[in-house]
Amino acid sequence: YANADAKGYAQRAEEILFDMMDNRDRFGIRPDSQAFATAIRAWANAARRMGNPKARFEAAERAEGLLRLMEELAVEEEQQTSAATSSGEGVVGNGNANRLKNEVVDEWDEEEQDTIGSDSPLAPTTKTYNAVLAAWAKSDIKEAAPRAEALLHKMLASVIAPISDEDAEGEGGGEVDDSVGKTGSISLVPPPDRYSFNITIGAYARSFDNGAAEKGEDLFDMMYELYHSGRLGED
Repeated sequence: YANADAKGYAQRAEEILFDMMDNRDRFGIRPDSQAFATAIRAWANAARRMGNPKARFEAAERAEGLLRLMEELAVEEEQQTSAATSSGEGVVGNGNANRLKNEVVDEWDEEEQDTIGSDSPLAPTTKTYNAVLAAWAKSDIKEAAPRAEALLHKMLASVIAPISDEDAEGEGGGEVDDSVGKTGSISLVPPPDRYSFNITIGAYARSFDNGAAEKGEDLFDMMYELYHSGRLGED
């Protein structure tokens, strides 16, 4: 469903993901980061295909909503594991999975472990974030580039301190939600790679807003500086 370019397939991919969550105790199958990334990629493809700008925006929002759900579940799992380890008991079940799933639904009526400090199978990887970045970039709407840049700065904040509050918000009106993705001193937000930067720069390349070219060049300069300073990996 994620690779098929047909109406309704992104919704079906998400339904299968939620079925895995609902029946994981019954069938012993639970979603992991790859399952979430697949559903996110389906919405990214839908954002590119849809002709209505509002529908493209909602598809990209849906992709980012799945990322937020994924982060909340990963944080909850980390906290449960930590509590169980401290008490010497087994890890308890995830009692809030349905609540978190319903929050995402209500809002809209493969992979290596490149996450910092977490072994959770639900922890998002750089590729997961890149799939959401691609959803915004492919939507080709006014909010696409600022929203992508806001997400990129969230990734950057996991490995380097933000330059300023304005930079942390992407300088383009995007909102950074740092209320999830962290548990204790462990960050569940992965670092960006060159694809993260390229996708975001590409979003500005397709933007007709004044200053888009300059913002794209600023991101390129930042990527170049971070690479040569050794603060980010070669990927």
